[in-house]
Amino acid sequence: MLLVCAAFPEVQKKIHSEIDEVIGQERFPTRNDHLSMPFTEAAIAELMRWKTIVPLNIMRYTLQDTELKGYFIPKHTRVLSIIWAVDHDTRLWGKDVHEYKPERFLSQDGSKVVKPEYAIPFSIGKRSCPGKVLAEIEVFLYLVAILQKFEVHPPPGKQVDLEGELGVSLQPKKQEICFKRRH
Repeated sequence: MLLVCAAFPEVQKKIHSEIDEVIGQERFPTRNDHLSMPFTEAAIAELMRWKTIVPLNIMRYTLQDTELKGYFIPKHTRVLSIIWAVDHDTRLWGKDVHEYKPERFLSQDGSKVVKPEYAIPFSIGKRSCPGKVLAEIEVFLYLVAILQKFEVHPPPGKQVDLEGELGVSLQPKKQEICFKRRH
């Protein structure tokens, strides 16, 4: 998310505005602050959609014959959900699916976060990531605490590389960013 802020200064500026309005410079952010910071929440949600952290879910199998949306799936069939395909489906997200647009997750007036049911960065159902709540809290708190005190920029003459490296998960490439103290 810090790389996104360095690459998209207009996003960072909007997050800074929410921080200044809701928290200020003195008080440490709390989880409850996210309720009053819809743009920041939307920016994080869009990152999780745009750069799918875990593009392939863990292999599952059916315990019984199942039908899903008109498809018959026999008992003991191995099933692999491809979260990246959902996150980049133009029928769900629009033709600009490969662009980073936090507004996708905001109400028309920008006052509320709107997460559609197909926004599934932590998978879905009984087998979704047990660390979901903790991860959401930590990402929000770390991001806001850092941006409360700093601006982030690419080093002079360089651009941020937003292409990830795929292993078990999609990780950003190692690179430098500069932190400038906010006043």
